[in-house]
Amino acid sequence: IVRAYGMEGKSEQMKAFAASWLDDPATPPAGQVPVGIPNGRWMVRNQGVGEALVLFDRLVRESPTHPLCAVAWYWKALEAHKRGNMAERNRCAGCLRLATGTEGGDPQERDLGGKAVLLLANLDVTQVDPHAVK
Repeated sequence: IVRAYGMEGKSEQMKAFAASWLDDPATPPAGQVPVGIPNGRWMVRNQGVGEALVLFDRLVRESPTHPLCAVAWYWKALEAHKRGNMAERNRCAGCLRLATGTEGGDPQERDLGGKAVLLLANLDVTQVDPHAVK
């Protein structure tokens, strides 16, 4: 529903719907992720990364290995890379790989897994372990 509102350009409805789930103390952490990740992705595209990172931080604290949190770990890894904090970048890229699992289910998860491996190789394709990803 969050994604649909965002795709239709109904940002106010999307924000209200997402807030109703994310701000409800009765919503379990695993229930916040399917609402929070599409909301955060919309934020990245339409409001910038800053506000989205706050949401992503919250989601990965609550459900660090949820497969959808791979998106949050990716943005956190990029932000750490930009700051020059390679230890944090590597930690986030490692967590991204844990969230996607060893097989990386859907194409987006495999894509994020590949990006994590590239970040771990300091963006140098020649340094990527050829056995790290399919």
